[in-house]
Amino acid sequence: MRYVVRRGDTLRKIANRLGIGVTVLLGANPALERRGYLIPGQVLTVPETATKYEV
Repeated sequence: MRYVVRRGDTLRKIANRLGIGVTVLLGANPALERRGYLIPGQVLTVPETATKYEV
């Protein structure tokens, strides 16, 4: 799954929205650790295990 960064997004906001931890998101996007910032329009990889299912 992929997530497109929107203006005002932070790693914490994205992780909360997807129901995953920030470390999981960073693990799927190692380049973020080196850069330390997000750019609107940037595409992030979201691990498949992060998909939320509601019953």
